[in-house]
Amino acid sequence: MLVRSGRRTWRLLLTAVLAALGLTLLVGPGAAAHALRSDSDPEPGATLASSPTQIVITFTEQPDLRQSLIQVLDTSGRKLAGGSPQQVAGQGPTVVRVPVPTALPKGVYTVSWKTISAVDGHLATGSFSFGVGQAPTGAAQSSAAVKSPGPSEVAVVARWVYLSGLIGLLGLAFNELVVLRREPPRRLGPAMVLAWALAVAGLLGLTQAQWAGAHLPVGNLLSSSIGHAFLVRAVPLAGVGLALLVLAPARRRAVVLVGVATLAAMLADVLKSHAAAGGSWVWLHVGEQWVHFAAAGVWIGGLAALLLCLVPLGPGNRGPAARRFSFFAGIAIVLVGVTGTLRALDEVGSWRLLLHTDFGQLVLVKIGLFGALALLGAVNRCRNVPAAERSPRGLRRIGTAELVAMAAVLAATGLLQNLAPSRSAAAAGTGSSALPPLVVETQDFATTYRLRLTITPGTAGFNQFNLQVLDYQSRKPVRVDSVSLGFHYPDKPSVGDSSLALTRQPDGAYTGKGANMGLLGHWELSLLVQNGVSSVDPHVDVVTQTPPQPTQVQPFAGSPTVSTVSLPGGRKVQIYLDPLHLGVAELHATFTDDAGQELHMATFAATAARLPGGAIGPLLTYRDLDNLGHFVADARVPKGTYSFSLAGTTTDGDALGATLTLEVR
Repeated sequence: MLVRSGRRTWRLLLTAVLAALGLTLLVGPGAAAHALRSDSDPEPGATLASSPTQIVITFTEQPDLRQSLIQVLDTSGRKLAGGSPQQVAGQGPTVVRVPVPTALPKGVYTVSWKTISAVDGHLATGSFSFGVGQAPTGAAQSSAAVKSPGPSEVAVVARWVYLSGLIGLLGLAFNELVVLRREPPRRLGPAMVLAWALAVAGLLGLTQAQWAGAHLPVGNLLSSSIGHAFLVRAVPLAGVGLALLVLAPARRRAVVLVGVATLAAMLADVLKSHAAAGGSWVWLHVGEQWVHFAAAGVWIGGLAALLLCLVPLGPGNRGPAARRFSFFAGIAIVLVGVTGTLRALDEVGSWRLLLHTDFGQLVLVKIGLFGALALLGAVNRCRNVPAAERSPRGLRRIGTAELVAMAAVLAATGLLQNLAPSRSAAAAGTGSSALPPLVVETQDFATTYRLRLTITPGTAGFNQFNLQVLDYQSRKPVRVDSVSLGFHYPDKPSVGDSSLALTRQPDGAYTGKGANMGLLGHWELSLLVQNGVSSVDPHVDVVTQTPPQPTQVQPFAGSPTVSTVSLPGGRKVQIYLDPLHLGVAELHATFTDDAGQELHMATFAATAARLPGGAIGPLLTYRDLDNLGHFVADARVPKGTYSFSLAGTTTDGDALGATLTLEVR
């Protein structure tokens, strides 16, 4: 009878695996976890002789067309074309377009895009600029794609709860069917119900966080990729609940169905993750991640189940159960390590990205935690498992430490699922090298208000503006009648002034988006705060930041280190910083052409902002040493690390600039 029951169990488990594989084929590979721009027509920084008839963008992965958006904006932020993108005939699902029905006049334009992943609903935004009959030397030279929102606390906690529930379900089912074999302690039944409830709660929280982050109307939720991901994950979880609630009297059969449905739920989650984002070998990546997930469930979920029932098992049963679990856990540890390494190689791609991106550094954290887990597992296997029959205390103590470490691993996993993989981010030109936002702090002459303006990303092109209006004395937010920003580009009188109205937010700040700062260089901003007799209009100076450009650093013994930054058209700027002398550090900048000759510059401007998070100061006073292109700016700053942004205009009207992080000594 026991042999027949065992054979029936293994047949059901084989059916589970085949059913999960069938679900893989049924659902098919996902397209992407993060859809970032990798190519476009026109390209960022392009100068076109005539207006384009369409904007074509290639994303790293497939976007959800119904919920994504591409717009063409002029320098005042006015929309001239765009809307929901369309797939390009004859191209893959990652290539999309929007028509430009009306010819664009001469000028610089910003393409602003927003995508929602076709796999799991992650949101990404970005922008780039091009010119029609005018070189966009002051426009952003690369896409400024950023995943938005960042890893929210709700999303991370919800994913942690969701993964914990699935791992617990599989571990409990595996223990009852394979490790314990005989009639298991009754406490495993309520534990399964609790694990299922955790998985359901985590799924609901994860879906709500993604829906809130994507700002979708309620009516569009189920028709979006977020709703599709929810349904794919929810169906197998419903199967688990059905097995627990309806088939509970047929105990062993119900547990087998719990294992089947949990494996299917794990696969459904993998199909809505980074593993399904590859353009090739998708099934291999999905299989690796699924095995990784299931092995973690057998190892850690099984350990939690074993610790739960060690005492009720009683003498004579503890030792055999612990040894059987240790055997399967050893296999699971190897599978977790091998598949985790393969997934890291695919998603990170290089040592540089491993060490210098947020995603890669989180992978390093997971590797360290896995090493600690493996070490604790080895201690249990060699010392505590043989002694479990006499005393389970050591096994329970070290096992509890393993569970705590695994909780940290799942937290890191939750963060990783909210970040673009390093390889995808690198292909899209994004990563940890992103510039910090520009922060400007000022006050009106009568000291009525303190004003703090944050410009993100602070480069030429499309930006988000956030202005905090605070009472000067109490430093509390003040509600005013209206707030707007005025923009003036003094280096080119032909560039018309523009304005941008800001909208009050629930937190009291005033925000707006626009491409008003469409050119690289020095901008004069007026902060118009209208509030009856307390209206003010202070002015601030901003030098746009420049995305990272190829830079050659040359240290010289006894002399300042020289940084040579490559600029468009083969031109360069050499920058070095003389140490502090009488409280002043001298910033030297020399512009050269493609032949290495000094360029004749008409204007120059520079600012400095202390890192991290400091506000930019006023424009640095400067001297033109040779009446050509060698400028010296006086930075009255204390010792520390600063972000220097500098820009100049050639006599031909081209704007050139660079942003560097330098240490003031």
